[in-house]
Amino acid sequence: MKQLFFSIALISLFTLSSCAKNPGSDAVDEECPSGACSEQDLNAPVGQQPPVEPHIPYDHVPGNPPRASLRFPEFDPRWGLTRRIYDEAAAYFELNKGTIPNPRYFTVVDFNLSASQKRLFLFDLSDGSIEKHAVAAGKNSDPENDGYATQFSNQIGSEMSSLGFYRTLQTYNGKHGLSLRLEGLSPTNSNALERAIVMHPADYVSDSAPKAGRSWGCPALDPNVSSSMISRVKNGSVLLIDR
Repeated sequence: MKQLFFSIALISLFTLSSCAKNPGSDAVDEECPSGACSEQDLNAPVGQQPPVEPHIPYDHVPGNPPRASLRFPEFDPRWGLTRRIYDEAAAYFELNKGTIPNPRYFTVVDFNLSASQKRLFLFDLSDGSIEKHAVAAGKNSDPENDGYATQFSNQIGSEMSSLGFYRTLQTYNGKHGLSLRLEGLSPTNSNALERAIVMHPADYVSDSAPKAGRSWGCPALDPNVSSSMISRVKNGSVLLIDR
């Protein structure tokens, strides 16, 4: 009987240990593998890079919906998105949609919401559809690790998220996989390129996990959705991160 009890205990311990290591079961943070890295080190290109895509104006691509037909859907409080942030995004789009290189998609991150909620909103302005996904905040933006980002910075090395409007640029292969460069368009995020603040997949973010982990300032995504999202929003769409 004692031997049977001991065997059951060992199986239970092994099961608990396996669950604790299950990706997505608990939020973790971005870690520096070498012990001395910067934001630029973490998001540096690695390996073979994709060829530079030729720039073709949006209006010259067959099948793209006409700019005049693109619009934000009517606000719906059931989305969970803060109305003020929605209004800010919609107003920016209406003012600039004639010059936005990739106007079909508009991404909004609402840091009023907790890391336990899907706080990234991807709008397809051709049909008014919306997707919601988990997204990381910078670890020093959430210093209490309670899931709420409350502090923001444009400073290099701050390991914080930066608020403001961004323009997506080109993709590249980084240490996290397919990554998307971001250019800050606001005074509050003007150092985004120099900081190497990019959109990338991360194993500490999952749409099905109880809580997203913390990055070093990047809007990191669930690896299961990042490639699909990056392929749509790359090359000149707008991202707004706000609170």
